[in-house]
Order: sequence, then C-alpha cells, then structure tokens
Amino acid sequence: MNTAYGNASENFDSVSLGKSSQDMFKALKNIQALDISKIEIKTLFEELLKTFLSISDSEYGFIGRVLIDDQKRQYLQTLAITNIAWNQETLKFYEDNIEAGLKFYNLDTLFGRVIVSGEPLISNDPRNDPRRGSLPEEHPPLNAFLGLPLFSGDTMIGMVGLANRPVGYDENLIRFLQPMLCSCSLLIVAQNNFRKRHEAEKILQLSEERLKLALEGSSDGLWDWSITTGDVYFSPRWMTMLGYEPFELEGSVKTWEAMVHPEDLPETREALTKHFEDNSPYQVQFRMRSKSGDWVWILARGKVVERDSGGKPFRMVGTHTDISEIKAVQEKLKRATDEAEKANRFKTEFLSQMSHELRTPLNAILGFGQIIQAATNLESDQAEDMKNIIHAGEHLLGLINQILDLSAIESGKMSITEESVSIFDTIDEVFKLLQPLAESMHVNLRQQDTLKDLCVRGDPLRLVQVLTNLISNAIKYNRAGGDVFVKWDQLPGDHCTITVADTGCGIPIDQQEKIFTSFYRCKEHSADIQGSGIGLGLSRELLRMMKGIVEVESKPGEGSQFIVTLPTVTGQSDPPKQITETREKPAVPQKPKHVLYIEDNMQNLRLVQQLFKKHTDYIVFHATTATTGLEMAANLKPDVIILDIRLPDKDGFDTFADLKANPETAGIPVIALSAEAMPDMVQRGMDMGFEAYVIKPFKVGEFLDIVQRHLGEVY
Repeated sequence: MNTAYGNASENFDSVSLGKSSQDMFKALKNIQALDISKIEIKTLFEELLKTFLSISDSEYGFIGRVLIDDQKRQYLQTLAITNIAWNQETLKFYEDNIEAGLKFYNLDTLFGRVIVSGEPLISNDPRNDPRRGSLPEEHPPLNAFLGLPLFSGDTMIGMVGLANRPVGYDENLIRFLQPMLCSCSLLIVAQNNFRKRHEAEKILQLSEERLKLALEGSSDGLWDWSITTGDVYFSPRWMTMLGYEPFELEGSVKTWEAMVHPEDLPETREALTKHFEDNSPYQVQFRMRSKSGDWVWILARGKVVERDSGGKPFRMVGTHTDISEIKAVQEKLKRATDEAEKANRFKTEFLSQMSHELRTPLNAILGFGQIIQAATNLESDQAEDMKNIIHAGEHLLGLINQILDLSAIESGKMSITEESVSIFDTIDEVFKLLQPLAESMHVNLRQQDTLKDLCVRGDPLRLVQVLTNLISNAIKYNRAGGDVFVKWDQLPGDHCTITVADTGCGIPIDQQEKIFTSFYRCKEHSADIQGSGIGLGLSRELLRMMKGIVEVESKPGEGSQFIVTLPTVTGQSDPPKQITETREKPAVPQKPKHVLYIEDNMQNLRLVQQLFKKHTDYIVFHATTATTGLEMAANLKPDVIILDIRLPDKDGFDTFADLKANPETAGIPVIALSAEAMPDMVQRGMDMGFEAYVIKPFKVGEFLDIVQRHLGEVY
C-alpha cells in the first residue's frame, strides 16, 4: 500500500472502530448485495459516492480516474459526481458529459494538488487557501474540501473529492475511510483492466476481506473464530501486540483462554455467552499475558457473523486493541484525583481545626469584652479601648468566616436557598447595620424610594452578606462628605439590577477585574484601608450560586458603581430568616431554671456563667466531659443543655445521640455552642435535632435570647 495511507493506518483511531466500522462494513455489504449482472459500473461508483458522502457527512463530491493524455499530461475523468450545476449552461454541460465522464485538465485547483502530489489534501478554509485556484463566480459555496488519492501499487489511478463537511475534515476521517478507498481503488483497477461487470461482482464480494486487511494493517489485531471447531485465525498484529512473531502461536481458542488473566476470564466468558444468546454488543476489557510475562490490557470487540440453521453461533469475527497506555493514563489520573481529594480533605480539616482554635479564644475576648462594655462604670478612655478591642476581634472573626465560606464554595459544600427577597427591606437592613461605620467616616447613605415591592429570587442571608460587602466597601473607599447611593431597576424579562454607587476614589482600569480575585487589594489603598481582599471574590461566587452576576464600572477620581444582576420574582417577599439557625419553641414559663453546660474550656464556661450572673433565680451546672455530662443530665434533668461539640472523651454529636436515646433526658432541649463552624457541621447538628447551633464567638444578646426562649423566660 502507498505510504500516504500506510503510515496513517498504523495510527488508526481504534476508539471509533466499534459502531463506525460496523456502519462502514454494512455500507460495503450493501454495495456487495447489488446485482452486478443487472447494474452498470457507473451505478456502482454512484453508490460508492453516496456512501462516501453519507459516512463523511459531506454535501457533495466526486470519484474520478486519473489519466494521461497524448501530451503526457495528467487529467481527471469523473466516474461519479454530484450535480452542482448552477445555471442552464453548466446543467447542459453536466448532462452532455455525465455518461462518458466529465474531464478536468486544469490542475491549478485543490483536487489538482492531490493529483500532482499524490498525497491527501485537507482544506478547511478554501476561501483563504493559497492552493485553491479560481472558481466560477456562481459556483456553489466551497466551505471545506478533502482530496484522497487512489493507488494501485505505487501508481495513482484516481481520487475521491469530498466537500462541505459541517465540522471540517481531519486525519481521523482519512484513516476511517481507508476500507472504502481500498474498495474504490479495486473497482477502478477492474474497470481499467477488464471492463467487465463480473469482475466488479468479484471485487465487491471481497470487500469484507479488504476491510479485514485494512484493520489488520492498523494498530488493531484481527481474530476470526470458528466456534464449532475452536479454530481461530489470529492476525500478525494480534500476535505482535503481545510480543510474539506472526503465526508463532497455535490458532486455537484454547491459546486465547490460556493467555487471559484468570481474574478477567469469567467476566469475558459471560460477555461472550450473553452475545451468543441475545446478540448484545460484545465489548470487554481484560488483561493478557505477553511473551515477556507482562500483562497487556486489551479491548476486545466482536460479533457473530454466521449462525447455523438452528440459530447457534457458527463464526465470530472481532478485533483486539492494546489499551495499556490508556489504562496507565487512567490509573495516573485516578492517583492524581485521589491526591487532590486527599489534599482537599486535608485543607478542610486544617480550616476546621484553624477555625476552632481561633474561635475559642475569640469567644472569650469578644464575650468578656461585651460584658465589660455593657458595664456602666467605665471611664471614657476605657470604653473607647474596649470598643477597639471588640472591633478588632470582630474584624478577625469576619476574616475567618470569609475564608471558611470561600473554602465551602470551592469544595461544593456551600448550600444556597431560593426565596423571594425584598430588595428594599434587605438594603434597609444593611443600612442599619452599616450606619455606625458611615457616620464614623462622614459618608451619607441613600437609597431610592420607588419599586419597593420588587423582589429577587435568592438566599436572603447571602444577599445581605453580598450587599454588606459592596456597601461597606463603598463607605470605606469614599471621601469625607461623600455619598453612597443604592438603586435598583427592573430589566426586560425576569431580571433586575441593584447598583451600589459611591463618590470615592475609583478603581484603575487595569485593576477592575483583578479586585474579584481572592486576597487581591488595590495597590493605591491596601495600606491605609482595612480589608482582607476576600469579600469581592466571595460575593461574585455567592451571586453565581444565586444565578446572578456582579460587574464594576469606575473612573479614577470620580467613584465606582457595582452592578448586581439577579433573577426577579413577583409577589411578596418571604419572611426574613433568623441569622442563627434555631428551632423556635413557645415561651412557657418553667421553674426552677436549671442549665447544664457541657464544656471543657474553662474560659468559655466562665463566660457563660458571667452572662447569667445577674439572674438570681438561675442556676448553672457544668461538666467538663461528655461522660460526666450524661450522668448529670440524667440525675438533674435540667431545663436546657448547652453542649460543646468538641469534647475530650466524646464528640458532641455522639453525646447528643446518647441524650436522645435515654428516656430520662430525651425531652430536654439541647443547644450546640461550638467553634466548629464548617457549614456541613452546622447542617449535621440541625439535621440531628439540636434546638439551635450557636457558633463561637457569639453575640451576647442573641445567645441569651436563644437560651431564654428555651427556658420559657424573658429577662
């Protein structure tokens, strides 16, 4: 075979061999089924052309012979060609010459390059291809072209031209079409040498064998199994892929069975049996021992091609493909995936541990700070110092929360609810939260007073988080006496925009996209304005999860606008959710009020005791281990239990399960108070049945409200 196809066949795309090669085999058999005695050679080539066009998904094409005229010039004479006449003149030319074949002498064309070079030609942009000659002005569009030479030995005898495949042409298609090209070459040889119809019949009868030879010349090994005798033909490639010389092995099914890995043989036999019974596809992977003793991964495909009169399989033909490299890549990918998952688990565990270790002392700092701040006998300097301590602690807490949120999004553990949320009410809530910051920086907060009923579809807590970040940035990066104006507008369809505009310093153009990168901060202000560089990136991800986007428009020195786009809903907004996840109970007064706090950290224990110290009718019991806590709960039967999650002898989840399993303690409400702040931990606690899951550090007022609600008392 000419090297134009020989080299390509060695890299035959075996992955596409399955159904696609069966389709080609079916097409060849359809041509073979034609009654050669009643059909002309012209009709055969027309059928071949139709098959080429169908299999390659091409719009038009031709099959032609390459001939030499008296002046030793090559030219093309068509054997079959699509009618692409574009006017009466070209139609008449087509009709007058189609029987004898159209002749083309101008080789300064794409197909002429194939004839001159003897090599396949691919042009997926003919309009700009310098190899293309001129075309008549009204010629149908030529969007892609594939030219394939046909050989008899080393002599070029013809070519196939295909045009306008929607996805263009590539080397894989050339390899795939090789069996058809072989058959086409043989037909041309038959016509040139014999001009007899019976020779065409003989060639078409050999089409199946030509397909086998094409497969054999590829990277696949061919096998042909006589099921009744057990004899098997193994092609040379079948043997060489296992390290053997061609025909070195005995052609028997026992040879194959002895080489298959014992662990893989049962599954392989089962697949064969199933194929014999119901003709289900036979495609199986297994290992075979090579001559060197190594295991080679094989992909086997096959089909029963003959059955006896009783329907029993008589003959089966198929291929072997060496997929060892693919398996090696898959194994490498699996190891990389396992390593990535291991690293992700390590990161999650690290963040959880870091969060817990930072939140525990922060709980004491902020908790005692709030208690001291509430005292009335502080001097002004002391009150200001305490305010700074609490502010610094809250800033560190905010940074921890943002890092955990970002990690939760990256690991896919962040959950988002979809509710109807009032834009006006949400912005009003954020304004109240940020008013002290705005006053301290002498910035005015304003929002529009129209479209108050407009609602978006999203997570109310996360929308507050996003808008808090955008508006706090608008305050911090503003000027004294500047303004922050928030407006919103309904877009055509079912979306709206929320715009946060400021009159601040603006953002340089080259940094307007970078600011959404985690931990990136504008160079001009990173030193004198407090921030971590996480908020905007986190806001973009939260909005993406709510099917929204955020964009920025800014001019340095004039201010910035952050535009949020979200889907809208009609009707009233859903009732606002509590910030702390909790299960509400009716306030039913119960006395005496006994609280059991199971906690091993003495600072946290003392903090809770201090919170309730002023309530003389309130008694706090405490245990520093889960075991002691379970015993005290059964004996004391307190009104409420406050439970840490990370205890020295047993975690809080198991302790909670033990409390609920004991009839004496099952009815006692349990509140989790923990520095375990990962979203999946909080969700796990709520799913188990905790009345509330309070994360350290906590707001003193909010924590007291939760505990008192379950004590049935309002202080």
